[in-house]
Amino acid sequence: MSNYLLLSYPLTIVIVLFAGCSIRKKGEYYDEAWSMTQSNALKAVAALMIILHHMVQSITRYGEIKKGPITIWNSFGILFTSIFFFFSGFGLYKSYKTKENYLEGFLAKRLPRIILPFLVTNIIYMVTLSVDRISEVRHIFTSIFGFTLINTNAWFIVELIILYVVFYLCFKKYKTESRAFAKLLIFTFFFIIMCLLLGHDNTSINGHWFMGEWWYNTTLIFMMGMYFARFEEKIKGFMRRFFPILLPLSIVLLVGWFILEENVIGTFGYYQEWKYHPGYLEKALSLVTQIILCVLFMLVILLLNMKVHFKNKALKFLGRISLEVYLIHDVFRWMLFRGVDGDMPDAEYMILTYAASIVCAWLLSFADNFVLNYYNSYSDYFLSFKKPRFNDETTFEAREKAYRIWDIIQGFKYVYVVAFAAMLFFEGVVVYKYIYNNTALVSEEKSFLESAKVGDTVEFGRIIQDYSLDKEEPISWKVYDVQDGHMLLVSEKVLYDYSYHEYHNDTSWKDSKLCRMLNHDFYSSAFSKEERKMLCGKKSEDNPDWNITDKNAFSYFINKTGDYDYEDIRVKTELVFVLSKAEVEKYMPSSEDRIATATKAVQAQGIGDSDKRAPWWLTDMGSGELKAMYVDAKGNINTDGKTVNNSGMGVRPAIWIKTE
Repeated sequence: MSNYLLLSYPLTIVIVLFAGCSIRKKGEYYDEAWSMTQSNALKAVAALMIILHHMVQSITRYGEIKKGPITIWNSFGILFTSIFFFFSGFGLYKSYKTKENYLEGFLAKRLPRIILPFLVTNIIYMVTLSVDRISEVRHIFTSIFGFTLINTNAWFIVELIILYVVFYLCFKKYKTESRAFAKLLIFTFFFIIMCLLLGHDNTSINGHWFMGEWWYNTTLIFMMGMYFARFEEKIKGFMRRFFPILLPLSIVLLVGWFILEENVIGTFGYYQEWKYHPGYLEKALSLVTQIILCVLFMLVILLLNMKVHFKNKALKFLGRISLEVYLIHDVFRWMLFRGVDGDMPDAEYMILTYAASIVCAWLLSFADNFVLNYYNSYSDYFLSFKKPRFNDETTFEAREKAYRIWDIIQGFKYVYVVAFAAMLFFEGVVVYKYIYNNTALVSEEKSFLESAKVGDTVEFGRIIQDYSLDKEEPISWKVYDVQDGHMLLVSEKVLYDYSYHEYHNDTSWKDSKLCRMLNHDFYSSAFSKEERKMLCGKKSEDNPDWNITDKNAFSYFINKTGDYDYEDIRVKTELVFVLSKAEVEKYMPSSEDRIATATKAVQAQGIGDSDKRAPWWLTDMGSGELKAMYVDAKGNINTDGKTVNNSGMGVRPAIWIKTE
C-alpha cells in the first residue's frame, strides 16, 4: 500500500500544473502558447518531475527493486529534460529575432545567467558530498569550474553553454539564417556522434564530459525548439487547423512508441559495451527510438498548451528558481537517502528532498540575482576592451570611478583567460595522466603492496559499495598468502549478491554464471588498465609461471542462447575467483575467520543478518551438481550447499596479483 502512496507525488505535481489554469472553448486557442510565461511554468514542472525521476532511481536502484507504479518514473527523465532543451532553443531564437542587436555582447549577457548558479552549486557539492575527492589543489579548481562534474546533473549546463557559443558563432558569421541553421545542425549531429562513440565514463571520477547517453539523447530537441520558433506561425496555423485530430493522434502515438522504446532499451540499450564490442549499433538504435519519443512528447505538450493556459502563483515562483532547483537537488537526494539510520520511509525521504531543494534553491536565487544585477549594472565595461569615454560635462570624480572599475574588470578578463587555459591543461593533460591511465595511483598501490604481509589489509580496485554515495570506493582486501612476489587477496566484505548459475541445471565452476561475471563484468569495471596487468591467476598446471593474462585466460564468443545474441566468455584459467573449500580451511581455519559483513549496496538487496553478516559462495559443488557449497553468515562451511540458481547469496572475490 505504501508503494501506491508514492503516486501522490506525481499527482501533486500535475495538480500544481493545472491549478488555476484556463481552457479555451472548442475552436479557440491561446495566442500566448509557448510564450516565456508558459515555458517557465512548464520548466518548473519539468524540474519537479526530474527530481522525482532521480529519487525513484535511488529507491528502486534504477528499476531493480519494484516499488509499484512509481517504478516507471525511471524511464521518464528523458521526457522532462526535453522540455528544458526545447524551450532553451525556442527562447534563444525568439530573442534573436525580437531583440535589437541581440548578438552584441550575447555571450557576456547570456552565459552568466547559467554559469553563476553552476559555479555556486559546484562549491556546495564539493563541500557537502565530495570532500574525499579533493586530494590535491587542482581538484578544487577542476571541481568548482566543472571540468570534472561532481554534480553529474550539471552536464545539461555544460552542453547548453556549448550550444549557446556555437549558436553565437554561426549566427554571427553567416548572414543568411538558413546557412546558420545548417551549420548549427551539422555541429549538433557531430556532437551527438562524438558522445555516442565515447561511451560511458568508467573511471573513478565518473564525471568527465560527453560520456553517457544523457549527453546526447535529447540534444536534437534543442534544434527542434529553434525550428519551431523560426516557423512558429506556420506551425501554429497547421496545429489549429487539425487540432481535433493531432492531439488524440499524438497521445496514442506517444503511448505506443513509449512501449516500443521501453522494449528497445530493455533489449539493446546504451550499455551493450564490452571489450571488442563498443555497442555502437545498439546505442544508435536506442538513440533514434528515444529521439522520436521525445519529439512525440513535445508535440503533445505544445498542442496541450495551445488549449490550456497554465498560470498560478506556485508555477510563477517555481519558474523563477527552476534552474537552481535542478542543480541543487542532488545534494539532498544523496544526503537524505535512507536517513541517518538507513530506514527512512520512501515517502518521507521524497518530501524532505523536495522541501530542502526548493528552500535552498530559493535562497540561492537571491544570491544569484544580487550578483547578476550588479554585473548587469557594469556590463558595458565587461563587454568592451576600450577605455571608457567621457564628454566635457563628466566630472573628475566620475572619471576616476569609471577608470577604477574598468581596471578591475580588465584584470578579471586576464584572469578568465589564464583560468580557461589552466582548465584546458588540467583536463587535457593532468586528468588523462592521473585519471584515465591511473599510472600514479597504481604506482602508489604497487609500492604499498610490495611491503604488505599476510594478515594486512590493502586497497586495490574500486566499485560502488554504497548506492547513497553514487560513486566508486576502493575495495579492501585481506592478504592471505605471499609466494615469490605474488600475493593472494580476498575481499574483506561481501561485494555482490549473485547466484552461482543462471539456470537450475548441472554446471561446474568454470562454466558458471558467477565465474563469467567475475572474469568479465567485475574484472573490467573494478580494475583499471594498469591494475589488470597485475592480475596473474592461480598457479596451476595451466598457469605454472603465473603469467596468465586476459588474452589467454579466457576467450570471447557470441552466445546465441536466449532471446537475443550477446557476447560471453569461456574461462580457461580464471583471473578472479572465489575460494574453494580446501582454500578456506587452509587460510581461514576457524568460523570466526570466515565471517564477512556485506557492503551497504549488498545490504540494500536484503542480504545479511541483523549484524550485517552475509553468506558467500565457494567454488566446490555441493551434494549433487545442482548445488554449490557456501560459507554461512556464522562462518560455517555448508557442504550440502544451495541450489546454483539461488538468489540471496553473497560473493567474496579473490585474486592473485604480481607485486614485483
